[in-house]
Amino acid sequence: LLFFIPFLVSIIIKDVSILSITSMESVTEEEIASMIFSTNIIYNAMMFVSIVIFSIGLAGIIKIFKELIYSEPIFFKEDFFQGIKENIKSLIVISVIVGLLTAISNIAYIIFDNIVLRVLPTAINFALIFPACLIAIFLTSIYNNKVFVTIKTSYALYIRYFPQILLSYVLVILMVFLKLIPIEYFFIKYIVLILAVVFYYPTIIFGSYIFQISVYDKNFNKTQFIEYYRKGLFNEDLTDKK
Repeated sequence: LLFFIPFLVSIIIKDVSILSITSMESVTEEEIASMIFSTNIIYNAMMFVSIVIFSIGLAGIIKIFKELIYSEPIFFKEDFFQGIKENIKSLIVISVIVGLLTAISNIAYIIFDNIVLRVLPTAINFALIFPACLIAIFLTSIYNNKVFVTIKTSYALYIRYFPQILLSYVLVILMVFLKLIPIEYFFIKYIVLILAVVFYYPTIIFGSYIFQISVYDKNFNKTQFIEYYRKGLFNEDLTDKK
């Protein structure tokens, strides 16, 4: 929630600005449209920075999630900062990609009149780019691969486990639909956002991570990364030997 505050502030500034603009009197429609366009440009710039900041907190939390899944001891403060140290580079790269593509699609929706040109960038992002980015977040938190290998592996898993990954991905991006809440009810949107970040998203991301690790066991760990294979799971063979 702490690392989400800049994102929340950017949304509040945008909503308050647009409400203020639309309530102006003695202003032409062209002037209102121009001011709203400027507000959206500023919002997209703030959103880009906010996504990068949020990725810093996510880098630390992912480390703790991994230790929970692998049944390792957890020292929250130390592990959180160690997670930032280990994951920050890869997560910042991913967040920059997500932030830039989101800003481009938002601006395209504003400036183009043709419905195809308005919607196509967003459709490509949500159908092809962002799911792979979600997979890459989990991959980079465990394996030290080159960028090309991570991208290739992310798309291979996306295609092979499409139904399951699509389900977890849809659950992650549900926050996008908060845009449907009318701007007049912005307080409801803010409350839902805060509750989602505190209660909903930790559970969804944790569950998605568990699924990803089960996939890694089937496809990589059993033959290539033995030290990770069935890590954190009950080992019947070992119990029988004891």
